[in-house]
Amino acid sequence: MQNIDTQDLKAFIEKDVRNFIAENLTFSDDPDELDADLSMIEADIIDSTSILELVSYLEERFEIQIEDSAVVPANLDSLIRIADFVAGRLSARPGGVDIEQLRKAS
Repeated sequence: MQNIDTQDLKAFIEKDVRNFIAENLTFSDDPDELDADLSMIEADIIDSTSILELVSYLEERFEIQIEDSAVVPANLDSLIRIADFVAGRLSARPGGVDIEQLRKAS
């Protein structure tokens, strides 16, 4: 396992999720059009169905469990919140996070 800087991990997660959203949940092909701190719910980028797709993606991609009680805007409303939430889950793993393995899986 590699000891990784939290900011690097969050940046990696943000980029990964940004690409997923651009490819699967919006009409834009340019992932950079999405501001990291934009409320995706208020901007109508994601809705309840999209949230379920996003949760499923996060669980599979990052091998984390997201309880129903954690599916709230405070965790999933913006790229920054998603990155913070997922990084927290990954950092809590015994042994830490292997960023190289995450990169290879993308």
